[in-house]
Amino acid sequence: DAVKSLYDEFVVEQTLKFEEQQLETKYPEFKALMREYEEGILLFEATKMIVWDKAAQDTVGLEQFYQTIKGKYAWGERAELSVYSLNSLESGMLDRVQKFAAKNTPEEVLKKFNVGQDTILVYGTKTVEKGRSKLVENMAWEVGAYSTPEVNEREKTLSFVKIEKIIPKAEKTLDEARGYIIADYQDYLEKLWVEELKKEYPVKVHEEVFR
Repeated sequence: DAVKSLYDEFVVEQTLKFEEQQLETKYPEFKALMREYEEGILLFEATKMIVWDKAAQDTVGLEQFYQTIKGKYAWGERAELSVYSLNSLESGMLDRVQKFAAKNTPEEVLKKFNVGQDTILVYGTKTVEKGRSKLVENMAWEVGAYSTPEVNEREKTLSFVKIEKIIPKAEKTLDEARGYIIADYQDYLEKLWVEELKKEYPVKVHEEVFR
C-alpha cells in the first residue's frame, strides 16, 4: 500500500510536469503571453543597463552631454531673502525690528534684539524665484522690500521676509538641474541605442502582408 501510494503521487507529479511543458504547444495564446513576458523582462534589463544606469553613473558622459545643451535650463530672476520670526505679537516691536533691519545686517539685528538669554528673534535665509513663491507674491520685487507680517496666533509669533538682493537670470548648473539633465541624457542614450540596433538588425517590412 505504501509503495502504491508513493507511486500514485509520483505519477501525478510527473504528469503535471509533462503537461506544463506542453502548455506552449497546446495553447498558442499562452505561448504568445509567455514570449511577451520574456521579451518585456529582457527589454527592461537591457534598457536599465544601457540607458538608465549609464545615465545616472556616467559622470563624464553626463558632463559632456550637459555642454551640448547649455542654456536649456535657466533660472528666472531670483531674490535672496532674510526670513525673520519674532516671538511676540506686539506691532510696536515689529516696527522696531523692521526699521533697524532696513539699515543693518541680519547679524546686527539679532545682536540688538536677542539680549542675554532671551531669544525673541529668529533669522534664516532663502532664495526664491520670481513668480514661484508665496513668500514674495504680494510684495514689491526690489531690494529692501518687506512682506506683510504673517501672524501665528497659536505660537504667538510674527513672521516676515525682507529682500536682500535681486539675482538676475542665469543658466542652471549641472548640479542645479541634474534631474532634468539626467532624463534628457537617458532619452539621448536610448535614441543612440535604437539607431545602433537598426544598423545591426535591419528590418524589412513586407508591405503586402502588412496591408
